[in-house]
Amino acid sequence: GGPGEGTLGPHGPFPRAPPSNVNSPTNSAEDPVFYVITQFEDTLLGTLVTRPDLIELYLRLAREHWIPAVVVELTPEHIERFAAQGVPMPDDVIELLADYPLPKVDDLKLVPAAGSYDEKKAALVAQLNELQPGITQIALRPALPSEGLPRITADWQQRVWDAEPLLDDDVAAALRETGVAVTDWRDLMRRFEGGPEPAPAESRGESSAPSEEGQQ
Repeated sequence: GGPGEGTLGPHGPFPRAPPSNVNSPTNSAEDPVFYVITQFEDTLLGTLVTRPDLIELYLRLAREHWIPAVVVELTPEHIERFAAQGVPMPDDVIELLADYPLPKVDDLKLVPAAGSYDEKKAALVAQLNELQPGITQIALRPALPSEGLPRITADWQQRVWDAEPLLDDDVAAALRETGVAVTDWRDLMRRFEGGPEPAPAESRGESSAPSEEGQQ
């Protein structure tokens, strides 16, 4: 999904507690925040950053259209970890990422493949428990089971298991217990730009009550 998409909204189990700040010059380090982005966009699992020409295009378009790209705030530990995972970071890519002006994530995690859904869920909950303060994107590749899915991808079962935590009460409980706030890129950009808090639904003229026409 694009920026601002991907959260479950008021009908899903994930608590929608916005973070208090975002990585910008006005951040306060006195109030660390643990929060996670819940949409499912990535850079093809890191493939993009191995091509300086493509990452340059990706970041340039993000700047031109003021749409946030999925960019990690690189540290020496990140660079070492990505290289160990088979995604080395060329020097020119590191320079491009350092000059990128829009919000960045502090960490990017992938939910690992598992032998069962319970193992997958346990791995995700463990990641939530181990989060460091800041912005973390946990990458999922959710898919609904269908007759055609196994014909499209060999790892179809992993993708189905990636979808199930989004509606799992145990995962929602883990988010509440750890104090993790679920956010999205639209909210991060609003905070980055210093925009006002969104108006409550009632003040926008929206209501969850059925209309008189609907009651007839």
